[in-house]
Amino acid sequence: MREEPAAEEDTADAESSSDEIGADQSEDLSEPEAPASTEPTGPSGRTPKEMLTVESTRFVLSFSSSDPGLKAQERCDSQHSNDPQKRNECMKAARSTVKEDVMQFVEGQGRWVWTVSTQRGNTLTPLKKTNFTWGEETKNSVEIQPSKGPKVLIGVPNNYSITIEDAQHGKLTYDAKISE
Repeated sequence: MREEPAAEEDTADAESSSDEIGADQSEDLSEPEAPASTEPTGPSGRTPKEMLTVESTRFVLSFSSSDPGLKAQERCDSQHSNDPQKRNECMKAARSTVKEDVMQFVEGQGRWVWTVSTQRGNTLTPLKKTNFTWGEETKNSVEIQPSKGPKVLIGVPNNYSITIEDAQHGKLTYDAKISE
C-alpha cells in the first residue's frame, strides 16, 4: 500500500521538476502547448505560413477593406453624396492608384518566390517577383525577408485574408482566391 502514495508523490514532483520520476507524464501534458510559430490560426488549423502557401492560392486586393479604399469611400461620399455617378468615378480613380492587385507565394527549385501582379480582366502582369526567406512566425503573422529590401510583416487575421503594411498606401488587405 505504500507504493500508491509514493506514485502520487512522484506525479506531483514530476509536475514541478522534469528531472524526477514521472517527468514523461509532465512532458506529455505539455505537448499540446506548441510554440507560437506552430499555433494554428483559426478553425482550419493552419499556421500563417501554411495559409500563404496553400497550393493554387492567390491573394487578391480587397480595395474596400484596405486603407486607400476606406479613405476614398469617405472622401467620395462627402464630395459626391448627391451624385452617384460622380461618386463611382471618384472611387474608380482612387482604385486605379493601387497597382498591387494580386500576390502569390510559391516554392520552386528549392526557393520561395513572392510575386506581386496587377490584374486587368483575366490578365496578370507581374510587377515584382523576388526570392525570399521565411522569418519569425506568430499566431497571426509571419515575416518574409525578400532577397532585396526590408523584411515584410504579413498579417493573417483569419483563414481567408492577409494584410500588408505598404509605405505608400497604408494597410492593404488581400482575400484568398483559388486559381486554376
